[in-house]
Amino acid sequence: MASAGGSSGAAQGKLRVVVKIGTSSVLQSGSSGATQLALVHLATTVEVLWKLRAQGHDVVLVSSGAVGAGCTRVGFKERPSELSTRQALAAIGQVHLVAKYDVLFSSLGLQCAQVLLTYENFLDRVQFLNARNTFEELFRMGAIPIVNENDPVGVQEIKADNDKLACMVSNMIGADLVFLMTDVNGVYTANPRTDPNAKRLELVDDFDKLRAMCKLGSGDESEWGTGGMAAKITAASLATSLGVRTVIMHADDCPRIPLYVEKELAEKTSGSKKGGAKAVQASASASNTSRFDFGTTFERSKNPPRERKRWIRSLQRRGTIVVDDGARQAVQGRNTLFAAGVISVEGNFTAFESVVIAGRDGTEVACGLCSLDSSVLRQVKGLPSERIYELFGQSGTVIERGNMDVYMAKNKSKTNLATKADTETSDDKSASDSANTSFVPPDEY
Repeated sequence: MASAGGSSGAAQGKLRVVVKIGTSSVLQSGSSGATQLALVHLATTVEVLWKLRAQGHDVVLVSSGAVGAGCTRVGFKERPSELSTRQALAAIGQVHLVAKYDVLFSSLGLQCAQVLLTYENFLDRVQFLNARNTFEELFRMGAIPIVNENDPVGVQEIKADNDKLACMVSNMIGADLVFLMTDVNGVYTANPRTDPNAKRLELVDDFDKLRAMCKLGSGDESEWGTGGMAAKITAASLATSLGVRTVIMHADDCPRIPLYVEKELAEKTSGSKKGGAKAVQASASASNTSRFDFGTTFERSKNPPRERKRWIRSLQRRGTIVVDDGARQAVQGRNTLFAAGVISVEGNFTAFESVVIAGRDGTEVACGLCSLDSSVLRQVKGLPSERIYELFGQSGTVIERGNMDVYMAKNKSKTNLATKADTETSDDKSASDSANTSFVPPDEY
């Protein structure tokens, strides 16, 4: 069973890796101008996953492109705007896409498996555990799961891309690494297509500083126009806060993933009592090349939450509960939140959906599963528990401490936002800097 902040297999010489390929890499324009599957990109990705599997690693592929593949099969020249039409095209395209993957994996002697998920599979704890057990069995069988959202019934990822889905899957399986492949070589200080002075960031461990530098908003687009980069950074911030190192990279650099994984394994095993000679061997073979030569690496949190808290943190927030100063202090002390300390309720949610707990100033201090739906909570907010029992016959508990994940206070120590010039001097310096930083989950997710 995977542990918090990564798999338990590093000491045995294997890691768990999630690779996400985006629509821009799955599809391409043909010689006639018509959109078609980018078979070269697909074949390259499959070969990379085969290499990782041959090295003993557990691998998951998260693949977008079902709607686009459906468009090519049906003859649509443009992506339709109607949700129901896109969902129908996704149903057609998913069959076509997985069939291609099956041919490619089979040619290398590998078995693949289709796993279609919706947000509800992550929200419901029983479904979450069932899905995780399925992944465990697929890993035991040596199969490579191919994950996508169940588009005909889901609406979360069909409106965007699968970046967050990949990071939520990484949390589900206890992954060590997530690679988000796109059409740009990582995150830049400015738009690299229009600004010749833009520098690629090789290492990031401070999301607030990154947002300030790149002027990111909470939507899918950023000021520097890389098409969804803000969403990728938000997904990366979620994964890293859960203890998973994340890399945003160009799909053309996919063949470089095995070496990155080798260096990751060397790092993990060198710190393990059971690493031994295998760790030394891995370090020797991977030491001549920096893992930061491509893409942007987002450093993992040094203090990820435990398994259940990781699950709570990964859930999409359905609303916000604003609390007074006394309740805020109690929550930060990891105590149960009661209705008496609630000032206001934002959004509409049902009982046991995930919500944010924020102070009067808007600072988010925790998230958790609210025991009351939003309409009831609005009626009982600010009332003492005794009065609530008299009026409604129930307790004034809003979020139990066991259903709450309290965010760590931000550390004022030195943080790292490194470009190539910064990391050329010493990889050890980057590691020591990042060790001094505590993570605070961002507000986008």
